[in-house]
Amino acid sequence: MKMLAENISFAYKKEHLILNDISLKVNSGEIVCVLGPNGTGKTTMLRCLLGFNKPSKGKITIDGKQMHELGVKNRAKCLAYVPQYSSLSFPYTVKEVVLMGRTAYLSYGMPFSKVDYDFAIKTIDRLGISHISDSLYNELSGGQKQMVLLARALTQDAKILIMDEPTANLDYSNQVKMLETIKQLVNEGYGILMTSHFPYHAFLTESRVILMKGGKKLYDGNPDEIITTESLTNLYQTSVEVSEINIKAYEKSIKVCVPILK
Repeated sequence: MKMLAENISFAYKKEHLILNDISLKVNSGEIVCVLGPNGTGKTTMLRCLLGFNKPSKGKITIDGKQMHELGVKNRAKCLAYVPQYSSLSFPYTVKEVVLMGRTAYLSYGMPFSKVDYDFAIKTIDRLGISHISDSLYNELSGGQKQMVLLARALTQDAKILIMDEPTANLDYSNQVKMLETIKQLVNEGYGILMTSHFPYHAFLTESRVILMKGGKKLYDGNPDEIITTESLTNLYQTSVEVSEINIKAYEKSIKVCVPILK
């Protein structure tokens, strides 16, 4: 499966473009990591790709079919969204939240089937959160909530996942768990587009990287070539050093990004 955005622009007000002529693609079996400062349009871009916002220019296609030609249900079977957080008004259990991912497969007026329930339970077990399946979602920690939202997305059975800062507000252990899960999903054939504020995530996940600033795409390609001291310093307008270190566990060197404090 392939999602392709071609020359999309978007503005909440005509005189102020939030996105300006953005093009990108996401294929099954790859990670695309989008980096950029706050307010640069990353989340707005994701909303356009998901069909929540309609671009004022350009087009978005999934396997050659234009986004607006796909109904809401068909779109949900192709793309699944993992937000930074979700606050639910009602006291849903984890199992109920994950089951919501099967909504796209429901016929009008029909309840969830045994297949839907089995799919949800299998996904919960797969992500190692079965011990909280009967817990109330709103009472969970940030890391637990993020895994539940990922489980809900996987239960949609969509092959492209769009993730808005999936490691935001997670402790170190949960960041590692999330990144490991993302790499595993890509190895299984999922395509993942994720935003991040951590440049080293692109190195760790061995993903393609896009640098965005001011609503424009600056670079798109291999992180080893694109994530440099100069590019990050320009992107974030702060001093950053990209260095290479040897890691025994990897049996090779890996690049890291270190801020220079004055």
